Amino acid sequence: MQDMIDVATDQYISSDKLATLAANNDKKIRCAVASNPSTPPEVLATLANDKEIGVRHKVAANRNTPSYALAKLANDSTMHYCIAHNPNTPPDILVRLAHDEDWEVRWATLDNPSTPPDALAILAESVDPEIREVVARNWLTPPDVLAQLGEDKSEYVRWAAARNPATPPNALVKLARDDDWSVRFQVAINPSTPPEALALLALDRTNNIRQRVAGHPNTPPDRLAQLALTTDIVTCRYLASNLHTPPDVLIKLAENGDMYVCWAVASNPSTPPEVLVRLARSENKWIQCGVAGNSGASPETLAQLAESVDFAVRTNARRNLSNQLNNNIMASSGDNMSREM
Repeated sequence: MQDMIDVATDQYISSDKLATLAANNDKKIRCAVASNPSTPPEVLATLANDKEIGVRHKVAANRNTPSYALAKLANDSTMHYCIAHNPNTPPDILVRLAHDEDWEVRWATLDNPSTPPDALAILAESVDPEIREVVARNWLTPPDVLAQLGEDKSEYVRWAAARNPATPPNALVKLARDDDWSVRFQVAINPSTPPEALALLALDRTNNIRQRVAGHPNTPPDRLAQLALTTDIVTCRYLASNLHTPPDVLIKLAENGDMYVCWAVASNPSTPPEVLVRLARSENKWIQCGVAGNSGASPETLAQLAESVDFAVRTNARRNLSNQLNNNIMASSGDNMSREM
C-alpha cells in the first residue's frame, strides 16, 4: 500500500492515474491524491464529497480545488480554517468567514491574498487589536477603513495605518499629529505622505522624525531650507541626498565638513554644475567619485575626472561620459526623425 501512496503523492504522475487512485477504497491513498498539487480540479471536486473528513480537509487545502467545490465544503464548519487559507475560495465565502466565531479562521482569512475589501472592512471591526493591526497593514484595505483605523485606540493599529501607502492623505495629516512618536515616524517614512503632513513633521520635537522628513521627496522646499539650519549631521545627510532639496541649500551643504554630506551633494543630480566643479577638485576620492557618477556633471568636469589616477573615479567618469554621449546621439536621432516626418 505504501507504494501506492508514494505514487499518489508524485507530482509528475498522470491525471488519469490520479483519477483512478482517487476511487481507491483506502482513505490514506485518497488523502494522498487530495493533497497532491497536481491533482486535476475535477478529481478534487469529486473528493470534496468523500465520506472521510481527512480527505475533505486535504481537498479544502489544495490550491487546485475549484471554487465551487470550496463553496460546498464551506457548509461544514470543520473545513473553515483550510478554506479560509485557500486563494481559490470565492469572495462571498471569505466575507462570510470574516464573521466566523473561530478566531483562527478569521486570522486565516486575513492571510488570504484573495480576501476582498468587504471582508477586510468586517475584520477591521474586530475586538482583537492584533487583527485590526493586520487589516491596517494590508494595501487592499479600503481607504475609508484605513482612515477609521488611523483613529484606533491602539497605537499599534495606528502605527500600521500610518505606515500603509494606501492610507488616504487626510488621514496621514491627522496621524502626523499623533501623540505617539512611533506613529508619527511611520508617517514620515510613508511614500504617500502629503506635503501638508511633512510640513508639520518638519517641526516635530523628535530628531529621528525630522531626519526622515529631510529625506522625503514630498517635503515642501521651504521646510527643507528650514531643516538645513540644523547642526545635526544625519539631517544634513538626508537633505544632501534629497533630489528636491533647493539648489541654494545644496550649495550651503557642499561646504559642510562632514565627508558623507559632501559625498551626497556630489552625487545629487540637483546640485548646481558650478558646485560640482568645485567638489571635483576635492582631495577626497569618495567625493570625486560622487561627482564622477553624477548625471548632472558637465562633460568638461567628467573629462577631467576621467584622467584621475584613482580607478573608481576614472571608471565612473568614463562611464558617465559614455552615457551622456549615447543620450545625446539618441536625442539627436529623434530630432532628425521628427523633422523628416
